[in-house]
Amino acid sequence: MKTLQEILAGYHPISLEQVQIADLMSRVEVKYTFNKSQLTQILEELIDDYRVLTVNKNTVNPYETIYFDTPTYSLYYQHHNSIFNRFKIRQRRYVSSGDSFLEIKFRNNKNRVIKERITTDSLKDYIGEDGLNLINTKTSIDSSQLKPTLWVYFDRITLVNSNFSERITIDTNLSFRYDDKVVSYPNIAIAEVKQEIHFRSTFIQLMKKSIIRDVSNSKYCIGLASVNENIKKNNFKHKLMSLQKLSSEN
Repeated sequence: MKTLQEILAGYHPISLEQVQIADLMSRVEVKYTFNKSQLTQILEELIDDYRVLTVNKNTVNPYETIYFDTPTYSLYYQHHNSIFNRFKIRQRRYVSSGDSFLEIKFRNNKNRVIKERITTDSLKDYIGEDGLNLINTKTSIDSSQLKPTLWVYFDRITLVNSNFSERITIDTNLSFRYDDKVVSYPNIAIAEVKQEIHFRSTFIQLMKKSIIRDVSNSKYCIGLASVNENIKKNNFKHKLMSLQKLSSEN
């Protein structure tokens, strides 16, 4: 049986500059969560339809993210309470390339995601002046109230279809940290399909064939619910139980 690296080596590579053509800053998203043991078979079936992002010869690239929220976790609770027109604020570092960004993700009432971002010189646990200006311009959030609430680490495989209209990200080795508490889900894979508009997708068809249902798992919300014992998480309990069940499967 081929290893993950052997399968990815069989893909045609795509550069970071080429992937940016399919950056899809305004998009629709579909997410899937499954056991990591299924990943090699899934990737073998997709090799003729997608290319893989390769950065400094790496096809599996580590990411580091810090999420920001208010002292009352208002951004978290917007998602927990299923409120649309909601924001997420984060700083992200792409370790393989060394690039860092402050990013604003907005999900509107049509379930469309719009992302704004600016470059930063490094990953920091505070928001610089340019980032504060962007938040004040693009959101109704009081940026002076924002504080770091969650650190997230994962490895990402990025696939792009032949005409750059679809991007698939597959995240593994998820780890969440806040203060001294760390919770990891090493056996979980979270895949996200990103398209400008919904259309027939080889990846989505494969998920249906594999009986893997689309489930919206926000890494911020699942991570914060995992590491913060004092936060309300009623509406995420089923998802947390599903993650634990998937983690225990062989």
